[in-house]
Amino acid sequence: MKKFFLVLVFHCMLGLAFQSCIKCPDQRITGSDSFIAAGVDDLFPSFGITELDTLAAPFAFKQNYATESVAFTQSNVGLNTAYAWSCGTVNTINSIREESFNLTFNKDFEFLGDVYLANTNLLESPGLNDYILLDYVDINRWAATIYFEQLFYDEVNIPSGDMLVRFTSETEDGVLIESELTVFMDL
Repeated sequence: MKKFFLVLVFHCMLGLAFQSCIKCPDQRITGSDSFIAAGVDDLFPSFGITELDTLAAPFAFKQNYATESVAFTQSNVGLNTAYAWSCGTVNTINSIREESFNLTFNKDFEFLGDVYLANTNLLESPGLNDYILLDYVDINRWAATIYFEQLFYDEVNIPSGDMLVRFTSETEDGVLIESELTVFMDL
């Protein structure tokens, strides 16, 4: 029994001596996980997002990306005082290209006296893109959120009824992600 106890203590000591931090698995974006229309809290737009099927002001669209783990390695082998139970910074090997974002509505609408035709990229439309905010903080964390400023709601004239909203983006390695959502517009 004493021998068993000494062997057990020896193995525990070896485990402590060679404890090392783990490196998070590299992540690869593979496609769309979900695309939702959401209500937004006016004071804290990063919080309080609730999924909607009827849009009234204020609202946002959120694209969540599906990912897969592509590599998992251990680092800092040897004596280490950190007993890590979670990994550090996550590395996305194929981040989303911000310039590839494309948000379209399938109906014409009017904003500040200008008519925007169906299927126009709203994120690159002069006179409109200043009133649409993209949450870049989420991009490498596998999500992109698009907010509309209050002036957009005050000045837009969108026909009530069903609207098809389409969002596309592309990763650095060429994965094209396309999402669409039908919502009822009631602005």
